[in-house]
Amino acid sequence: MGQQKLKVRTLSQKNFSSYGEVIELKGAEELVINQGTTTRFNALALVDVGEEGGVPIISIFEGKRRPDPIKLVLMERHPLGSQAFFPLSNQGWIVVVCKSNSSGEKPDLSTIECFYARGDQGVS
Repeated sequence: MGQQKLKVRTLSQKNFSSYGEVIELKGAEELVINQGTTTRFNALALVDVGEEGGVPIISIFEGKRRPDPIKLVLMERHPLGSQAFFPLSNQGWIVVVCKSNSSGEKPDLSTIECFYARGDQGVS
């Protein structure tokens, strides 16, 4: 597939739902705990560890801003479990996703989409 320009869409649960979940506090269930000093935002995303020995882990990746225009040369697939991405710096960021092809082995680039996430939004 040759080069193509992707339209950047605003990230929302509605337009991202076929790829995963949007993690954000807006609309989340709130529970006040610790004698009223803390608000818990409950079950913002689910963790899927698959059936082949997947285990939940927590890692932090520190990414660097890429120069404009961004050239996408790699897409990753993680069949044994879900991943969540959430900025720690409260800066907006770009999410590029697509579905797998019919064999589940390669990306189906006809489904590629690009989203702008606010600094208070994550995806899973």
